[in-house]
Amino acid sequence: MISKLIPCCLLLLLAACAGKPLSMPVGSTSQPAPQVIERRVIVPTPPPAMPELDYYLEVVRLNSSELAHERQQGQALPPTLGNRLRLAMLYSQPRASLQELSKAQSVLQEVLRMPPADDMSKRLLSVARLLSDQVGDRLRQEILLERQAQQIREGQRKAAELNEKLERLTDVEKRLGQRARQPAGIAP
Repeated sequence: MISKLIPCCLLLLLAACAGKPLSMPVGSTSQPAPQVIERRVIVPTPPPAMPELDYYLEVVRLNSSELAHERQQGQALPPTLGNRLRLAMLYSQPRASLQELSKAQSVLQEVLRMPPADDMSKRLLSVARLLSDQVGDRLRQEILLERQAQQIREGQRKAAELNEKLERLTDVEKRLGQRARQPAGIAP
């Protein structure tokens, strides 16, 4: 009997592996299969390009004469938010002097006092705030560098004065040493 049971069990196992899954009886307590929920990710469209930032990228490439010409034109334009921001960009170039950075900061302070009229002007004011912070940092660094350079020059001047005094003292010491070596009966 056991010999008949083994082939039957093997046949049932093979049938279970090859066939459809058996359905659960109505009264079973198993959990239902999880449902797959499809989610869509909505990627917002980027804001339109800001011509002021494109302008900045173009202005960085200008040489000093082109930059001066562009500044003259920028000062002649009406004082709108975009025009003033562009003028501040012209003054705040990476190779700008301390005086130009000060002008840029004053123009940016003027821009930041302007009230926003629409969403684009709000974005421009954000750019102006960012540029103002950057220019302020650069101004502080330039002032600090100028102070350090002045201290170095002052230190070099003092060192030169001390060297001069030391040379004079050395000369005096040599002369005194020569007088001391001369015999007492010989007049100089």
